[in-house]
Amino acid sequence: MADIWVTVPTAGRETLTEAIDSTGIPRDRIVLVATAPGADLPGGCHVVEDFGEVNIHRWWNAGIDYAAERGATHVLVINDDVVLNPDSTVQTLLDGMGSAAIASPGAGGIFQQPDTAMRVMDGSCWLLDLSSGLRADETYRWWYGDNDLDLRARRDHGGVASLRCHFAHVRANHLTAASPELKRLADEDHKRWEAACAG
Repeated sequence: MADIWVTVPTAGRETLTEAIDSTGIPRDRIVLVATAPGADLPGGCHVVEDFGEVNIHRWWNAGIDYAAERGATHVLVINDDVVLNPDSTVQTLLDGMGSAAIASPGAGGIFQQPDTAMRVMDGSCWLLDLSSGLRADETYRWWYGDNDLDLRARRDHGGVASLRCHFAHVRANHLTAASPELKRLADEDHKRWEAACAG
């Protein structure tokens, strides 16, 4: 039987409570990776503090590993500005992933053939089967880690399931657009990804 946990990297954004409640997962199965001191976080959740340099892929892994150590079989990774249907989204992802390592909202289908030009998963919302052993590559710091996960999931771990389900990323790329530092990191990650694809 699946034991599904949720992890969310966050500095306490105003959309966080809605995001976690929209998963339909009880708060004692939610891991908040606090990325800034003094963050205003909802009660009842597990909290892992990581105040080091910006690296969303390290934050993902910290939450995933925390849940895995407590018996999780699957972890839903979401941004703190994502809204799902608490009655159906997570179950749709779980039911439709089959032998794929990752399930994510999308157009529909299970993709197995590696393709560096096409990312199937949505980095703001993805369900990971922990039996795959797959983790994010922390050499990427802000962007393109989901491209890398997508590629490795399809190449080495049974694929990526793209499933039609209720999903809204209400403030997509808002933080990046507002931050010269995050834009710089995104540009560096883009160059790293291009180099990996070329190699």
